[in-house]
Amino acid sequence: MPPFEILRPPDSALALSEQGAWALHPLAGGRLAGGGVELDCTLSETSLGLRLRSTEPLLFLRLRWNDRIPEGLRYLGDSCLPSRGPLEWRCLVPERPLPWYLLAYDGQHTHGVGVRTGAGALCRWYVDPFGVTLWVDVRNGAAAVRLGDRELHLADVTVRAGRVWEEPFQAARRFATVLDDVRLMPEQPVYGLRVLAEPSLTAERILEEARLLADLAENTVNRPFLLVDAICQSEAAPWMADPAALAEGIAAAGCRPGLSLWPLLSRAEEHAALAMPHEGNGPCGTGWVLDPTLPATEEHLCQLVARAVGQGWRLIRYEGTTVPLLGDPGPFSVPSPHAGRGFADGSLTTAEVLRRLHAAIREATEDRVVLASADAMGHLAAGHVHMHCLSDGLYGEPWPVAQLVGVNALGFRGFHHGALYAAGAGAADLSERLPWPIAEQWLRLLASSGTPCFVVRGQAPLDSLRQRAVRSAFAKASRQLPLAEPLDWQATTSPGRWKLGNETVSFDWYSAQYEDHS
Repeated sequence: MPPFEILRPPDSALALSEQGAWALHPLAGGRLAGGGVELDCTLSETSLGLRLRSTEPLLFLRLRWNDRIPEGLRYLGDSCLPSRGPLEWRCLVPERPLPWYLLAYDGQHTHGVGVRTGAGALCRWYVDPFGVTLWVDVRNGAAAVRLGDRELHLADVTVRAGRVWEEPFQAARRFATVLDDVRLMPEQPVYGLRVLAEPSLTAERILEEARLLADLAENTVNRPFLLVDAICQSEAAPWMADPAALAEGIAAAGCRPGLSLWPLLSRAEEHAALAMPHEGNGPCGTGWVLDPTLPATEEHLCQLVARAVGQGWRLIRYEGTTVPLLGDPGPFSVPSPHAGRGFADGSLTTAEVLRRLHAAIREATEDRVVLASADAMGHLAAGHVHMHCLSDGLYGEPWPVAQLVGVNALGFRGFHHGALYAAGAGAADLSERLPWPIAEQWLRLLASSGTPCFVVRGQAPLDSLRQRAVRSAFAKASRQLPLAEPLDWQATTSPGRWKLGNETVSFDWYSAQYEDHS
């Protein structure tokens, strides 16, 4: 029998508001209620639907299923944002938050417990020897949500029992498909070169990069993307003087044009009235983080995205939709009885606000582009984007730090690929910052992984060694490949032994750090 029998109403439920906490008591028909709060639990064949009504402003719900959890299980959870540190299989740690889902391995079976995509609240799990707890964050920003007379779809809880014949990674992939049945995927593999925003960046420099990329990518059917990053869209950026002409030039060079947007960040004075109340300096410099619940903000961001599509950009990567709004929530922060500031529309949960934002951006594209999210909660973006960035990226960081980002994200979140979205684990840094033996291995793994593959190069020209490596990488990354499987992921936070197609390949992420490369 699986250790997680939770497709039933919880054994206890607690509601938390600014005034305190109170219990919800069981009623007939799978309902729990108390103090103006009613939780409806509807059981289907594969999930437990949770719906909420409340006449009281609410911050959190805590749902508890009592059960004896077997000893010796090892657990893996997700990251709420692009991961920055070591996800890993660990023993039972009762205080460890497990955002969205958990996987549990008993030596023979890999069981999955989670909430499906499309949730109306931020959800995280905790496991202890005597049961499972689900914290449901229904806040509006940092404030209590005020639902009024509407019913909120909180989440659909689902469980997948592992099979004895399954490898843990394959069980994780199958569980991920259970979490989302509205997944989007690009028509072809996504790969290419990223051009980072710099004060000296010019349109001519971007076109030079496009010509280089076109030469390095030999696949004539699936052409690469040249993705131009920007800290904030501004008319002051020289290369943004004529974005339509720039996109046309990139396409003429033989590449597909891609653009990063920060749709909620603005310096324009006319947007001051749309700013979030807690706003200060952000990635856009002195400016404003716009409140996405205001109709004028939605109109602005839809126009921004639609304009970029109309200019000919064929990959839109958008950022700044989570951390600038909420700060870094870690694993959704620690439950607190103290409310803070919220959005202009106080009737929506944070999860609903973010889901509507992703949906509005996708609608503005008219499905004419590959749409990618970064700085986002992938569980909320799933179903609205073709590609999601699993990590904060590798470029610009020393390898001991980068190792805990890209390799770790690919190893412990890569099974999202094809189940929730195309999962990008980060870019390969070809600059002189990294020892080439390590950079080459990461490029080779990324290109062979079956997931999106982008490279970032430094100011110096690529030498012949790096050019040959990139040509080989792009030849692989441009084709449909089986998803890379980490074979030692239960023994390390930085998997070094991988199944790539029919081959087992080992990587050494360490030795070159200690060699003299002068």
